[in-house]
Amino acid sequence: MIETFRRQTLFAQACVKDILKPGDSAVDGTVGTGEDTVFLAQCVGPKGKVYGFDIQKAALEEAQENIRKNAVETPIQLICDGHQHMGNYPKLSEDSDIGAVMFNLGYWPDGDQSVTTQADTTLAALKQSVRLIRPGGIVSVIAYSHSAGQDEKEQIDQWVGHLDHHYDTYCFEVKNHNHAPTVYLILKKERP
Repeated sequence: MIETFRRQTLFAQACVKDILKPGDSAVDGTVGTGEDTVFLAQCVGPKGKVYGFDIQKAALEEAQENIRKNAVETPIQLICDGHQHMGNYPKLSEDSDIGAVMFNLGYWPDGDQSVTTQADTTLAALKQSVRLIRPGGIVSVIAYSHSAGQDEKEQIDQWVGHLDHHYDTYCFEVKNHNHAPTVYLILKKERP
């Protein structure tokens, strides 16, 4: 259990796993290597659906290989586009079974590390995500404090603090580690 708190990725996954049900749909807003994509597929099972976004075609190719290696049977739609455009895809925007949207911000570790998520596009994606998730659903965000991510993290922090009473928002971070990632969890209430 302690290891779950030491690694923010495991902590976010544990929280999402508690919410997702077999047959749900889910979105990976930052596919990268495909680790969260595979995780979401395992949570929703073969009767669920997963949508994944990344702007780098090579990242989606790596994720596809990861999906194949893990013998995932869940239908997965990988989309080479920015996460801020998720609302432009009718199958996704009209899917009423979306139980979770996950974001692991920053850069794709196997690619050009100067290509990073940006505050404006991430906030646009987050605003769409909270509308897309079903009641009882969750949005998880891992934000970083390195030089490229600090502004993005600060803007996310301000935005989650101003969400209305239809959501509960949480922020988790290691207080005694410089530049530790922060996990934000946004839960959509069953009833406002």
